[in-house]
Amino acid sequence: VFIILESVGARWTSLSARGGYETTPMLKAETSHAMVFDNFYAHIGRSSNSLSAMLLSVYPKLGFRDMTDEHPDLPGTSIASVFHDQGYRTGFITPSELTWAGWDHFLSDRGFDDIRDERDLGCPEPISSWGVEDRCMVDDMLQWIDRDAEQPFFLMTWTQQTHHPYEPSPGQSMMSLSREPVLDDYGFDRYLNVLRETDRQVARVFAAVRAAGREKDTIIVVTGDHGQSFGYPHESSFMQGRAVYEEDVRVPLLIWSPRTYRTPLRSNVVGSHVDLAPTIAELAGIAPAPEWQGRSLFDPQRSPRAYFYVAEDEFMLGVREDRWKYIFNVREGSHELFDLTADPDEQKNVAAMHPELCARLRRHLAAWTEANRRRYLHDEPDGAVDAPAAPAAP
Repeated sequence: VFIILESVGARWTSLSARGGYETTPMLKAETSHAMVFDNFYAHIGRSSNSLSAMLLSVYPKLGFRDMTDEHPDLPGTSIASVFHDQGYRTGFITPSELTWAGWDHFLSDRGFDDIRDERDLGCPEPISSWGVEDRCMVDDMLQWIDRDAEQPFFLMTWTQQTHHPYEPSPGQSMMSLSREPVLDDYGFDRYLNVLRETDRQVARVFAAVRAAGREKDTIIVVTGDHGQSFGYPHESSFMQGRAVYEEDVRVPLLIWSPRTYRTPLRSNVVGSHVDLAPTIAELAGIAPAPEWQGRSLFDPQRSPRAYFYVAEDEFMLGVREDRWKYIFNVREGSHELFDLTADPDEQKNVAAMHPELCARLRRHLAAWTEANRRRYLHDEPDGAVDAPAAPAAP
């Protein structure tokens, strides 16, 4: 079971190594039989591009558009297809409407036996313009899982209530959870409360697996599609996809497997969305697709870096390696370097103190950018691409 939490950054969850918020107490309780990854990243604050990265293990194009709209027939082997070819029943369920940004087209012919959205879930009243309650998705998930108890299954799901405007469920009691000086107290508290409700609904999946006696042969993976910013600890970072600070791109990752994990474990491995498909395949004992760009988080030979970018008013590239986070602003030609061990809130730019480290990380960004440009070059007329040129020295 693969659950993606919409607009959920690691900072705002109870899974955060630094304490976090009391927003996901049920997921926190499940860490007793799970591994939590503390340094896991989305490539960009844009759901469509996260979908392509997670489903196909491919870096999204460094551009300004939604991958699902721009490349609806993007070549590649999906994680669903890999499981389907091994005899698994496969499904995709979300409480949103999949016509948005061409998700319905993008998901078709990707190895899913069933693709279900808000129109199929039996909840007639949308809770917002984005769809129905996450509760409706979980109701449908439990029915789908129980439909055939004998056949193995792969189920991918995507929540929606934690997307702006953070609409609470009817009758949901609101708690005062905010404790930081954000720019939007009202929206932030709504967000934290809705996240707590989504956590309560997702907990029903774990409970149902246990009630059916399936916990020894079931793996549940929970992550976020991207972060969400509220003007703290960076005033310039607000909403999503406008910066690459930790609150924007670092997302939770929990892998639950009582058969594998008898005690809670945490990992400092640096990884990103492109690594999820090969990681899930390895956990299931299935060979990864040869063209996947990611590597299993359990592979000791994998790259120690994660890459991310912004394509909005600014065009920024970022890379995380070990304790270091390097950000290059393509339009301004400026850069930032943060020591996340000493400065987890990214308040002190130490780029001037480490010129050789900055130069090396910038070379990695240049190589990543060029590889991305070449991958998508054939999709543009006359070879033109909207990705940035490889970064030069500031």
